[in-house]
Order: sequence, then C-alpha cells, then structure tokens
Amino acid sequence: MIKILDCTLRDGGHVIGCNFGNQTIHHIVAALERSSCDVVELGFLMDKEYNPNYSIFNNTKQASQFVIPSKNTEYCLMVQEDQYDLRQLEDCDGSIQNIRVSFHTYDKTEGLECARIVKEKGYKTHINPINFVGYSQNEMLDMIEKVNILQPDTFSIVDSFGSLLYPQLNEINDIIDKYLDKNISVGLHLHENLASSFVLAQHFIHNNKDKRNISVDACIDGMGKIPGNMPIELIMNYANKYLGKNYDESQLMGVNMEYIAPIKTKFRWGYDLPFAIAAQRNIHRSYAAFALDNKLQLDEIYRFLHMLSDEQKSIFNMDYAYETLKKLK
Repeated sequence: MIKILDCTLRDGGHVIGCNFGNQTIHHIVAALERSSCDVVELGFLMDKEYNPNYSIFNNTKQASQFVIPSKNTEYCLMVQEDQYDLRQLEDCDGSIQNIRVSFHTYDKTEGLECARIVKEKGYKTHINPINFVGYSQNEMLDMIEKVNILQPDTFSIVDSFGSLLYPQLNEINDIIDKYLDKNISVGLHLHENLASSFVLAQHFIHNNKDKRNISVDACIDGMGKIPGNMPIELIMNYANKYLGKNYDESQLMGVNMEYIAPIKTKFRWGYDLPFAIAAQRNIHRSYAAFALDNKLQLDEIYRFLHMLSDEQKSIFNMDYAYETLKKLK
C-alpha cells in the first residue's frame, strides 16, 4: 500500500515561519481532506508560545481544532527532538493519529528515545532522521538495527539537502530492503534541489510497492524554502494513473490559487542553480542562501561552496560561513 503525506503546513511552512493564518490553515486542511490525501501533517510540536495563526503547537489539543474527521485522511504532527518537551504531549485520543520524530546524527540516541515515548503514548510513530541520505553505510545499518528494536510504524529516507541521485537511492533501497523489518513502512522525503524529486519518487514507488507499505511526502505546488519539495499534484495524478488510486487533485487547485500562489510571488521556490551546487556536495541549503544574501556571483558561489569542509557542511554555522567568505575575497 502506498500513502501520500502532505507536509505543506509543516515543511512548506518554513517559507513564512508557519504564519499561514488560522482560516488559511482550515482551508488548506479541508482541501486536502476532500482530495483524499492519506495523511495531512498539521505542523510542528514546539516549545513556543501558541498562536492560532501559526502551524506550530504546544500540544495535540491545539492542533486538533483543524482536524476534519474522515475515513480517508489521517493527521500528524512533527517533533524535533531538541525543540519540544514531551511531557506536554498527551496520550493519543485518535484525532491526531501520527507523530513524526526528527533528529540529527549527533542526537540520534535522544531522538530514538523521543520516538519510544511517542509510541508509548499510543501514536503511530514515524522516525525521520535528518539527512539520512548523508549517513555512511555503517551508520545506516546501526540506525536500522535500532529502528527494528523500536518497531515504529514508519521509517523515512530523508534527503534533507536534496542531494539524492538514482544510483544512491538504489543503494539505500537495497540496504533497507535487506535489513529493515518488513512490517515497518518506508517513507521518502525529497527536496527539489536537483529537479528530480518526481522521477525519484516514481522509482521508489515501483521498487517497493509490492514489498512493503510505503509513503511519499509532498506539498501543494511543491511549497518549501527554495528550491522546495515534491509537488503533491504530480504524485497524486501519477498514483491515479498507474497505482489504481482515486485522489482528487482538482480540490487543491483553488486553495493553491488563493493561498499558496500569493506566497510564491513573495518567496519563490523551484529549481535554482546555487542550491543545486550545494546539493551536489551534500551541503546545507543555508550556505547557498548565505552566498546569495552576500551578493556573490555564480562563479563565486561555486568556489565558496567547494571551500566548505566536510566537517562543517552539514550543519549551518554563520561564523564559519563568514570566515570562508573572507578567504574567498
């Protein structure tokens, strides 16, 4: 079985700091529910003061106001291990069925403990290790071994820096197919740095659809910090044509035109060469954004990004970026 998980209000929300506006959040959720999207991610769980205009919540009760009971659609939230105190998380009451847990390589022990607590509270638990695509093979095997012990609902291949290519996806897929328990679903979270998310998603689907349950993350019109995410309209249409699904992507056209398109005129996203160069080196996108903010020309951006050390490239460091910029000049 394949599921499509929409993360417009969460990952797409990075574009505007998750400040969609309360009614806009309601309209986006309603359109996704009408489209029969399998899972709608309502936003983040964070230790921040709650504002009803933001898709950021202190607890599930605040988020559940946006839930539309549905036989086709489930709801989820994401928590990053170092940004939320799980003592605030209620036991699952069935309104929001899924919690996704993300963490970096340096705090994966804490992240997996966070996932264990989430599972104990009755939620379908999804493990989303940041930049899993950048793990070494030994790190992947170690993570999978720990995930098999925990037995979450879903484990995701997360391409945080948009660097994933077809041969690498095959290699990762082979490792997961061989070592991850078959009763654990596999998700795929892609970014559009190399203009290949849709093709990679198709390949992932057809590699796995007869082996285990799978899911693919997507956003309305690919919304996300430049270069953005997988467009949900494309993957829904594809699933209808080739996988026997019955999504109604037409339901998303109006909400896209009214709410997403105006944001895109101010904060554009889509393929952009500086971010493609960053992805080719598996570098955090913020280094490319830093180079653009500092008015570097394309050839300078190329040299700047290639000057970054392997030790520094995966987590953005402003001081290091400025040091490297001085060397470039």
